[in-house]
Amino acid sequence: MRVRSVALDPKDPSVIYAAGSRDIYASHATVCRSTDGGQTWRNLTVTAPLRPGTTGGPHEVNAIRVHPVTREAWAAGQCFGIWRIAPPAPGERGLPADRASAPRAPGVPRG
Repeated sequence: MRVRSVALDPKDPSVIYAAGSRDIYASHATVCRSTDGGQTWRNLTVTAPLRPGTTGGPHEVNAIRVHPVTREAWAAGQCFGIWRIAPPAPGERGLPADRASAPRAPGVPRG
């Protein structure tokens, strides 16, 4: 993930958001959140498989900030707009960084 913006929850600085754009249609890991000071991460951008009625989360985010009262994260994207992300649920945990990333895309066959 290419990181362009980082934000801490002012009420709980162990909650960290990292966001970044790849300047392509849609990255598989645009916004990630840690609830334990960076030990584990949760990918908040889900592109596949999507459940019916879901939008897939924020894409191509260049700036992220956390509201000091509501604790909502606000993510500003390029052509995809702005997202409001709810604060983490009590007890939310992520995965170690090496497991939290989206799977690598298959390489282009060389011929």
